[in-house]
Amino acid sequence: MANIQLSEIEPPRSSTQLQLAEALRIQVTPSAIIVDGDAVVPVRRGFVDPSYKKLGVNDYLILPLETVVQQHANREKKIASMRGEPWRPKLSLIADKTTLTASSPRCFIRPARRGSRTTGW
Repeated sequence: MANIQLSEIEPPRSSTQLQLAEALRIQVTPSAIIVDGDAVVPVRRGFVDPSYKKLGVNDYLILPLETVVQQHANREKKIASMRGEPWRPKLSLIADKTTLTASSPRCFIRPARRGSRTTGW
């Protein structure tokens, strides 16, 4: 998959003064979904190809994304366990302002339930 430039992402404007928490970083650009800097699945004209989804075109579960998130979750759980600390999953979703608008026909990410049944995120 091609290298993705951070310049591809133009997040919506925000006036918040909050610091970003240390978290698994998922970015949605006009050309890819990126996890911690690595492109995981391409995005074409605002859509993820149905072949990357578990049940096809109308599904929200993007299999390569789930796999990578699960790998990160397993690693973080192991680190927390070795430190004797509880694992507290944190995820940061950063998206181009044109990607996640509620009225956009290109919206392909739905609001998530609290925690995935498989990854915990």
